[in-house]
Amino acid sequence: MSRISLSDIRGLPDYAEMYRWKIQFLQLPSVGVAGFPLSQALDLRCESTAVPKLNNEKITIENRGHQTRRAGRSVYSENISMTFQETVDGSIHKFLKGWRELIWSTRGGVSRPQTDIEAVIRLELLDKEDKPYWQYILYGVWLEDYTPPELTTANDIIRIPVTFSLDFFTDSPL
Repeated sequence: MSRISLSDIRGLPDYAEMYRWKIQFLQLPSVGVAGFPLSQALDLRCESTAVPKLNNEKITIENRGHQTRRAGRSVYSENISMTFQETVDGSIHKFLKGWRELIWSTRGGVSRPQTDIEAVIRLELLDKEDKPYWQYILYGVWLEDYTPPELTTANDIIRIPVTFSLDFFTDSPL
């Protein structure tokens, strides 16, 4: 095998950059809060996101002192995390509170049907011209956890890490 040359490397397509992505909430829960941010507003405020993954479990087989492994079933990641930047209109707080109350009414102790609390999210990876080249569509997404900000004297903005639970996802090239 020959050594890799500079021409080989220069012949590769553009590298994928970590900051070129977009999220879109294709289906949002009906939170019904005044000032509820639309999908585009959530995309603008989303600072970072994880990428969903599919793990392959293994089956260990023991027979007469020997051990072998075989591929087992595929299991989707249980959750995905995103970090949102808050603005002074409180959009992220309103969004999270509204969704949290749909899942479990704090005062009433009731919840809405699962179909009312679930979202569908599309995550697109973008090229240098901001054209999508790969997409993930997440199904059965609901608010699992978020970390309220710790207020300090730091010269920074409020960032809210959020964990969403999901059932499964599809991924495909575009």
